[in-house]
Amino acid sequence: MKKQLLQISAMFLMAFGANAQILNADAFGFELTSVDYNGGTSDIVTAWTQVSGFTQSNEEAHSGTYSMKAVFDYSLANPTAAKLQTWRSNVNKEGNFGLTERDYLISAWVKVTSGTQPQSLNLPIKGSGANIDISAVPNGVWTKVYKIVTTTADPNLGDSKNWMTINFQGTVPASGTSTVYVDDIKIEEYNGVASHTFEEYFGFEAADAVVEGIIEPNANGNSTATGWFLQHDDYYSFTDEQASSGTYSLKYDSSVGAGEKNIQGGNETTPGTSLISFAAGDYAIQADVYIPSGKTVPSKLTLNIKANNDSSPATPFKTMSIDLDPNLSKDSWHTLTSTVDMFEQTTDAGCTLKILSADANTVVYIDNLKWIDAATLSTTTSKIEGAIVKANNGTISVIGANLESVYSITGQQVETTGLASGIYIVKIAKGNKHDTVKVVL
Repeated sequence: MKKQLLQISAMFLMAFGANAQILNADAFGFELTSVDYNGGTSDIVTAWTQVSGFTQSNEEAHSGTYSMKAVFDYSLANPTAAKLQTWRSNVNKEGNFGLTERDYLISAWVKVTSGTQPQSLNLPIKGSGANIDISAVPNGVWTKVYKIVTTTADPNLGDSKNWMTINFQGTVPASGTSTVYVDDIKIEEYNGVASHTFEEYFGFEAADAVVEGIIEPNANGNSTATGWFLQHDDYYSFTDEQASSGTYSLKYDSSVGAGEKNIQGGNETTPGTSLISFAAGDYAIQADVYIPSGKTVPSKLTLNIKANNDSSPATPFKTMSIDLDPNLSKDSWHTLTSTVDMFEQTTDAGCTLKILSADANTVVYIDNLKWIDAATLSTTTSKIEGAIVKANNGTISVIGANLESVYSITGQQVETTGLASGIYIVKIAKGNKHDTVKVVL
């Protein structure tokens, strides 16, 4: 089962680097079973307890054998009273650590196995608070939650004088119970979100901008971290369920209702290169799409270039659309292309991506958005040595390799002769080598 991550905060910085674990991994992973403290010797949870209610448990663990277990009875007057203070294992100081004045990423893995959890997990340290919203953590899945904090001057920051409080806060249900496990609490130096190339940005590889390898959605579409604003985030999400290349793609799901919904991309504060610039001329837009079996093909993909009146020369608004064939084959990736006549000069422009669906059963994965000089689409050379694709007089042929299939820009397989003018995708093979060539008739 895929693990998830909820992002709570992010910053407009340019390079993420996770340093070595600052905390004692065994202690903050709740693995220690024999810890000396003022009350005697016990497991790490008991040693850290200020207000009873949490226990060390081997019932669930994100890593290792143990985690911290919290059981909440919402009929009690103060169901979230339980609290740990990590300085309490003060014989060998397993819960102490040193920090400086800077940005840190505080994270924990949380699993809810029953009921509705309290609103937040509170992990404050000296010099900064860290109240992390866990209300969206789903039942039955280990979920990484985190918050980026900035420590301020405090006499207990350095020299292993710092310590952490661990408790839950916020809104709770009026009745019932809940069981929550916490594991692998970490503090890491935080140096900002990751920088991505233009190709990675429009391939949605910035989905893990803050913590590498983890998808980071939030209520605002994670715009500050990835540079994409999921304006209709009930329709759109970043995902690793499918990807044409790389690890991630953009998923559109119309189960909440049919309609044309959009996301916004590209601005001067976006990490990496996300603004669009190219000379005047003829261009084609291209997108890789994947439709799962049992789902409806959307009718249109629109990619608009936003106007930029501050550029020199000013960039006008431009709209580009790809009409999708309703009979597009399922469970495979298709590269769709549409030509656009005469772009004006475009400088530092953002974009809007829209998907139009006619019903509530549409699911489409989108990857690798591209703007291509239309002249390059007539290139007939292949990556396969000696292979050439010819497109003349309504016929497509191949020299030096086998022609496997030809597709229209909407993904429909077509014949190799009697073709109308337009862009075609040609799949060829030679031995165990395969290539896809785009040509213009």
